[in-house]
Amino acid sequence: MIQNNAQHPNVLSFLYVLIFLFFLAPSVRASAVSPGETETVLTNKNVLLETVEATPLEGEFRVLATIQQDPRRSAIISSRIGGWVASVNVLPGQIVSKGETLATVDSIQLRDESNAVVQARATLNAATELYKRKQKMMAEEIIPRNELTAARLAWQQAKAEFDAVQGRQTLIGTNGKAGSPVAITAPFNGTILTTALRREQAVTPADVLFTLSDLSTVLIVASVPESQVRFLNPGAQVRIQASAWPGESFSGQLVGSAGTLDPTSRTLPAHITVNNQDARLKPEMLVTAYIRYTSPEPVFSVPDSALTLMDGKPAVFVAVAGKEYQPVSVTTGRKGTGRTEITRGLKPGDRVVVNQTYDLKSRLLIAETAGGH
Repeated sequence: MIQNNAQHPNVLSFLYVLIFLFFLAPSVRASAVSPGETETVLTNKNVLLETVEATPLEGEFRVLATIQQDPRRSAIISSRIGGWVASVNVLPGQIVSKGETLATVDSIQLRDESNAVVQARATLNAATELYKRKQKMMAEEIIPRNELTAARLAWQQAKAEFDAVQGRQTLIGTNGKAGSPVAITAPFNGTILTTALRREQAVTPADVLFTLSDLSTVLIVASVPESQVRFLNPGAQVRIQASAWPGESFSGQLVGSAGTLDPTSRTLPAHITVNNQDARLKPEMLVTAYIRYTSPEPVFSVPDSALTLMDGKPAVFVAVAGKEYQPVSVTTGRKGTGRTEITRGLKPGDRVVVNQTYDLKSRLLIAETAGGH
């Protein structure tokens, strides 16, 4: 019975490789070895080598994080006077400018404050006129000096009282006109995050009317396990990925960490700032942070492209002599950025192949099969 060759892909693949080896690549061969010897492979291809030496391993570790309001760029806005809401001018999510009116509040206290300003201004005007008249009379030696002194003290007191009531009006936010409402304004450019105001709602200075935050830069708090705290270095670069924006990464920087661990989760909050000019990252979003680090101690490592599997175990090819290369079993450790730590199998000065690993492995396997190994 004739069998379908499609049922034997391994046989076909082996035949294709043999044809390539003996007809298309005569410059590649494996050395013949006796049982117990270590196989080597030769090639005239352009092989790149890297000399093994101990260096700090650069990598990144993954932690879960939450976008939060940056307290340095956020504000809780309240009314400085009790009263009733006359108008609400903004909604949550709205971007506002510094000085923009967010709401207005009417208050009985405003009438009293306005009357106090009118009275203080009248008292100051009268004291000013009296002081000027006394100065003129003193110059003509009509009055004794103590009268001028008394007039000056009365003027100073009147001015202090006027400045005080006017300062209260400035603090309250009124424009000084009787009956005009207090304007609640934005202290800086930002985004209104929350508000629950309604017209005619009673408010006091203790009530939170708005929360405002400048989201051009957001603060991300990552929960770093206790075992990885030693890798936290202020200034380290961080990649942020959010499920809201799949396939994209945002660049951040580690600016510091909390002073104590969470006793329940055994994690340390790490603070990361991220440029957010396009405002795509929102407070309370859950994100993943990839924090870059440099190992505190030097280690042996090789590029990931140097690693392969031989008999199911990690291995690299090491230059023996000329264009001859030998597979060496290794034990891997931590994963770095494009590199992997090698804890056993290599020594300083070994020259490791970093670009033709798959090709050398194929040549070696073909030679072993052809030689009966």
